[in-house]
Amino acid sequence: YKTLIEDKKIATAVHIVHSVYTLDPNTLIIVAQPAEGHTLQELEEAIDQTLHEILQKGVSSADVERAKRQMVTNTIFAHDQVIG
Repeated sequence: YKTLIEDKKIATAVHIVHSVYTLDPNTLIIVAQPAEGHTLQELEEAIDQTLHEILQKGVSSADVERAKRQMVTNTIFAHDQVIG
């Protein structure tokens, strides 16, 4: 999100989905909307480059902790909804 939307400004939306209900538990779905003036091809290349950098450098412990807090927050707020 930060790299594609805030830094490169190549996308207006980026979502990553992992579903436990898929046939392949290793499936990760990336959905992104290119920013005005950018093509899907440019965005796809930027996503590939960003993923490659993450695989090479890894993620910081601060990023992992932030993701954990977000998961806990999402679980808590799910109880506030009828569907949750």
